[in-house]
Amino acid sequence: MNIETASANSQWLYLKLYLGEAVDKMDALLIDIGKKISSVTSFEQWFFIRYIDEGGMHIRLRAKPSEGQYQQAKNVLDEICLERLNKLHDYVPSEYYPMVSQPGSINFRATDVAHNDVRVAYEQYLQETDKYGTGEKMLIAESIFAESSKIACEILALEDNGIVSRKTFLPSLMQAAYDAFKPTESAAGFWKHYALYWLGGDTPVAQDWRERFTEKAEELKSEGINLFAAEENLPEQAQALIARWRKTLNDAATRYAKANGDLTSNDVLTFNFAHLMNNRLGLMALEEAYMACLLEAQ
Repeated sequence: MNIETASANSQWLYLKLYLGEAVDKMDALLIDIGKKISSVTSFEQWFFIRYIDEGGMHIRLRAKPSEGQYQQAKNVLDEICLERLNKLHDYVPSEYYPMVSQPGSINFRATDVAHNDVRVAYEQYLQETDKYGTGEKMLIAESIFAESSKIACEILALEDNGIVSRKTFLPSLMQAAYDAFKPTESAAGFWKHYALYWLGGDTPVAQDWRERFTEKAEELKSEGINLFAAEENLPEQAQALIARWRKTLNDAATRYAKANGDLTSNDVLTFNFAHLMNNRLGLMALEEAYMACLLEAQ
């Protein structure tokens, strides 16, 4: 398997891992890669997102080499990724099924986003300072990306071991972002606009979906089901992950308030930190909208 190269960035390594037709094995691959990268000392930080472009569904993996270890870190990362992509056939496909899906999209995860090429491509990492701020603020954001990625991989591992589903975590993880960064909008207003974004805007189709999701929320409330009640009954290791996420966000919000750099919007930060955790857990846009509608109704 070839590695496509791009101009080097002395601060970060950035790889795109294309899985070809094995997109249903992405969860297992992430669990394995996360464990391995976390076990070596060549990296200060690492994080990932899931993405789809003209080449198909893939993992975008960023890793920051430890000081003075750029080439060693690159060699280690190449070995980690290539070894695992070469054994994709050994991974067990994910059994995760979306909470909601559009008619006709049942096989989306397995086929529609697939591509024949399994490969690794290097790119240059460009920080999204327009979203997260410059200077120290961007560094804070990257620390959240890193912890979010580790927590997501551990949640996926718990699900893979049959301990608890990722779905059970979602209300607490999303609400933690709102509670930490305290957007200007009320919780109901924020989650309404969050849902509309993932539904493609305030359109008749979006409103139709919102009505369905709101009906479900009312049904849950009438049955006395609290979205956050399940957290108290989670296994100890699952509760610890939620607590870790809350602490990460609360600490980051405090640091953001004191940090130098361009002005940043807490609404934008809340939106993106909530979304990126959902992305790392493999949620589709419609699922994000669904969860936001449930939170809106709380």
